[in-house]
Amino acid sequence: MQNFIYEYDVSTNEFLGKKKAEADPEETKKRGVFVPLVPAYATLIKPPAFKENQIPVFNNGKWKIEADYRKNFYEVDTELKVQPITSIGDISKDNFLVSKEIGEKIKENKNHFKIDNGQIVEKTEDEIKKEEIEAKEKQFDELFFYTSLGYVKRTVTFQDGDTANFLTDIVPLLEVDTPIITYNKPDFENQETPSQNRNVKVTEIFLTECKKQLLKDFWGNEV
Repeated sequence: MQNFIYEYDVSTNEFLGKKKAEADPEETKKRGVFVPLVPAYATLIKPPAFKENQIPVFNNGKWKIEADYRKNFYEVDTELKVQPITSIGDISKDNFLVSKEIGEKIKENKNHFKIDNGQIVEKTEDEIKKEEIEAKEKQFDELFFYTSLGYVKRTVTFQDGDTANFLTDIVPLLEVDTPIITYNKPDFENQETPSQNRNVKVTEIFLTECKKQLLKDFWGNEV
């Protein structure tokens, strides 16, 4: 029968491989039979069979099969942050195990994934499109405010590159019938650039709406 030694890692005690055992010269000579030489971090005990994503670990004189996801998987937290797996054993119960293929996709664009029923799944094209439209609408609502004359840009940019806050810098200078430019909210499914309404005339109602908007921005609620 062929004698083998089974080596394990000095730090993790994980199985590394087997080698043909060499003879211990003194013991073999003393006993008159082959006695294998067992170096440090090796054993004559054969590890049990193991599958992919498993590894035998040698502790207290015996082998134990442990989970080993380092090669084929990533660990992902609830914020969809992808981390390599560097240790043997099960991952945190609060995190998720995903294939490296899925993990790379999440790293590329985590907004295309979601947590659903305790699993990380890829969003449908319709879900992605809906969220993109909602994000554009939110950005539009942050850059513009609504009035009876149309949407107005919160920040005005002049030809020389200077900027001004419309509510605090421009409105105090406006009078009724002053021409201004307003905008129409785009249909974000088909276009992104708002169309302009030129030569719109300022009204008393418009000036009142601007003052209400300023108070709403300051107090954070409807006036």
